[in-house]
Amino acid sequence: MNEIEKNLPSTKAAAAVFEVLVKAARQRRRYPRIGDLDPWRAAGTMQQSLVVTLDAAILAGEDGRMLTTNLVFDALAARWSDHYRTALERQAIARKAALARWKRPHAA
Repeated sequence: MNEIEKNLPSTKAAAAVFEVLVKAARQRRRYPRIGDLDPWRAAGTMQQSLVVTLDAAILAGEDGRMLTTNLVFDALAARWSDHYRTALERQAIARKAALARWKRPHAA
């Protein structure tokens, strides 16, 4: 699967979001408290995961849901874990099969 199929933000977009967040933190004088940024400056998976997490937080807020560890995990795993996606597909197939069995007319 490529980045588009996994619904990943591009590395360029992720880097731009990161810079906006750093700039906002500096404007609010919280920059010294946000820790060492060197590992985050390299474009790639860390910045992409930050954008995916922010997206999950925004969507949770828009839907009136609480942001939980499970919600963030699901958002990240859906994009980076082949095993997670396979488990979701198997679960959907099992639900369809169970629904089909339930809808079948019972012998009288």
